[in-house]
Amino acid sequence: MSNIYQAIIDLGSYDSELEPLVGRRALSRSYLLWHHFPAPNGFILTPVAFSKFLANNNGVAKWKLALDSANRLEPSTLVEVAKSLQKIIKFTPFDLNLADQITAKYHATIGTHKYAHLTISPSSLTLVPTTPLLPVIKGETSLLECLKELWAAQITPHFLSLVIEKQNIIPHMPPVIISEYEPDVS
Repeated sequence: MSNIYQAIIDLGSYDSELEPLVGRRALSRSYLLWHHFPAPNGFILTPVAFSKFLANNNGVAKWKLALDSANRLEPSTLVEVAKSLQKIIKFTPFDLNLADQITAKYHATIGTHKYAHLTISPSSLTLVPTTPLLPVIKGETSLLECLKELWAAQITPHFLSLVIEKQNIIPHMPPVIISEYEPDVS
């Protein structure tokens, strides 16, 4: 299936085989939209998006170098490595192609003058114990910076112990749903 290699998937394109990639929350929302129930439109950034993000600017090599100093039996090293990995995420610039794809999808789906809501959709492939950072944003610049913050927030000592245990150097970050948000103005 070609969708498993996509970094961005339209929320309205329902495919039950994508559940391991997009998570149940995203699949449920997709199901609602597919069957024309009222649900916010949006798109999903899959774990592939994080892998593409990290591949930019030698991020994978920096990531591996930081992981080499982690010792699962030494909590203090896990804390320090988690901080290092968070910095790598926060200070790695987006690949221009990926940033263009995300912002184009944002404009096409959300629009320029609307708010968007970011939601994590844990999947069976996700090793990360998801940390709920569920912001409401406006604009593509906010989106890109918020994505980095959201991904960095997932990096915890517990996350690192799972990565080391599974020997999964680049983990499957949880998928992120970006959907329309209508603020309550009553």
